[in-house]
Amino acid sequence: MLIVAVFYNKEGFIQKLQAKFGDLTKAIQNATTTVK
Repeated sequence: MLIVAVFYNKEGFIQKLQAKFGDLTKAIQNATTTVK
């Protein structure tokens, strides 16, 4: 049960991380399109 909880938390953490990086990538893409 504990292992499942840890795995679930890790998954949630990875999703949050991916979401943050996704926002960052979008921001960079927006910036580069504006520059062009």
